[in-house]
Amino acid sequence: MRNHSHKRIIEGRTEKHLLPEKMTICPSFFRKTARAAVACLTAFTLCVTPAAAAVKSGGEYYPVMSHCDKTWESRDPGSMDTVKLEKMLRELKERTSGDLAGSKNNKKIILALYKKIVKEYDRLVAGYCIAEIDSVKNVKDDDAMEYAQDLSEMATNAGDEVYVALKKALSTDEGKVLKAELGEGWTRVLLEYDEMSDEDKDLSVKKSELEAEYSQCAGDLADLSGEDEISEFENKIADLMYRMIEIQNKQAKNAGYDSYEEYAYSEIWGRDYTAKDIDKIEKYVKEDIVPLYRELTAAAYRSNAANSVGADFDEICDAVGPYLTKIDPELGNTFSYMRRNHLVDFSEDSRKAEEGFTMSMPYYGDAYIFNSPEGGYRDWQVLIHEFGHFNAAFHDDTPQLFSTMNLDVAEIQSQGLEALMTVYFPDIFGKRDGKALMIAELQMLLGSILQGFQVNEFEHLLREKPKMSAEELDQEFARLEGEYGLIDQSWVSDGDNFWTQIPHLYSQPFYYISYATSVIPALDIWYQSLDHRPEAVDAYMKISALNNAAYLEVLDEADLPNYLTEKGMKKVCAHIEELADRIQDGRIDNSSKDGSYVSETLIYVCYYLVGKGVGTLAE
Repeated sequence: MRNHSHKRIIEGRTEKHLLPEKMTICPSFFRKTARAAVACLTAFTLCVTPAAAAVKSGGEYYPVMSHCDKTWESRDPGSMDTVKLEKMLRELKERTSGDLAGSKNNKKIILALYKKIVKEYDRLVAGYCIAEIDSVKNVKDDDAMEYAQDLSEMATNAGDEVYVALKKALSTDEGKVLKAELGEGWTRVLLEYDEMSDEDKDLSVKKSELEAEYSQCAGDLADLSGEDEISEFENKIADLMYRMIEIQNKQAKNAGYDSYEEYAYSEIWGRDYTAKDIDKIEKYVKEDIVPLYRELTAAAYRSNAANSVGADFDEICDAVGPYLTKIDPELGNTFSYMRRNHLVDFSEDSRKAEEGFTMSMPYYGDAYIFNSPEGGYRDWQVLIHEFGHFNAAFHDDTPQLFSTMNLDVAEIQSQGLEALMTVYFPDIFGKRDGKALMIAELQMLLGSILQGFQVNEFEHLLREKPKMSAEELDQEFARLEGEYGLIDQSWVSDGDNFWTQIPHLYSQPFYYISYATSVIPALDIWYQSLDHRPEAVDAYMKISALNNAAYLEVLDEADLPNYLTEKGMKKVCAHIEELADRIQDGRIDNSSKDGSYVSETLIYVCYYLVGKGVGTLAE
């Protein structure tokens, strides 16, 4: 039997999260063509957008903006059709190049009309988001799944029509009034926009259909028994994957790229580093982080801390909220808004999709968190992680029409919050018990780095080698897990079909490395917080507002080094090693100069942890 996922030392970050994590409409305005907009349709749920630079307001870094403050159950975006939008676009054409051009107050009317168009597109996408979330709450509901797909296609086509209409308007004398509203950057990109071809639209539909098919069958692995059933399942997933790769390769070719990897880095993920930059630091990950990870894995296994914690979700939220406030009051306010409006779902339901994600909804000025709980410390961790995404979306005033993403930055926003919360464990649990959970968290974060690089290598194999059988894929996946210390070498020969449970391989190729690139600065923020807590919090809050910047830009803004260099990687490896030593030696306590180490988080965990007891850690 080739189902060895249970042997994994760590689940890493294949969290059912992200689809992200999930699908959203986010045509990238860093791109010159609609092809990338189509590709982005099923990309990261949380769109990191190219808004204006964040400005301080009331001592904070976030822009001033409004939120609907309505419960999830009461939200109704109205009829899901494009009639109203199409009428607006016709009027825009008439006022910029038709009979109404030059009429009285025309330029003011054009500006007002433009704002209505932007808001109407937000509304259409909100309808898709609601339908998508409904569909994952019951994956066996074929009608709900089909409806979400229909709205996805409708919103993609509508977005293309809006971009084309704005491009034409900007090319007219009357339409030039929009340039000041859009700004030089957006004006330039809109003027370079290429209309979607029929082939692009067809590829988008086929891609959406394959994603839906995968979503429906990927969660079946746990229900299978017997080698024949598992082999049949794996073969089906492998077939879906290679069919998806064919579509993705066509999208990249249509966009003028030689490889999908190059296309993904540049057009979809908007990265300001290349795959070659990742290759350069790969050896330092294997040489320096793998040995440290193995050491921490042994300690975490002895403590069993991550598995000894559990609580009702409302009780988890009751514990987390006040301590988010102590990190920064705005985090606490946002968390209260999320709970008050029922914008988070961690309920246990066998009908739910086995995934987790945060979906941004500019129409309402907020987002929605969906997750299928696992129990134990993992649920605490996922809540904090996803709330990092929610908070960033909540403070992003960019309309959906201009939303794009930078996953590397988004994952710092989530994993950095994990790090800031975790640093309080010694105060909450005492040196021994707090050390147990800190080691478990550090081990999981280091595992994210290793798994990010491991999955990245696996993705290269998928596209560089001829089509492999499911059994061959099991072997290659396990071989790489062994090289990165994620499983014991004695298990490698058995193979591992865990690749079938990673949705990113299908919907978000070359996304996974972002877990690694983002957790590195998150760990450095943790390291900085040990002795300079205010500076570390300030760096995180600044990053949480930098939704418009690329990865290396964000590091510079937050006064963090470029880790994608030999010098930067060696520095962070040294910091991680010192962090691990300080945790294991018990040198993290309440003796910080600024007196900031107070009991600030997860108090309910303490109840369960102390109640169950934690084994003595190996020295």
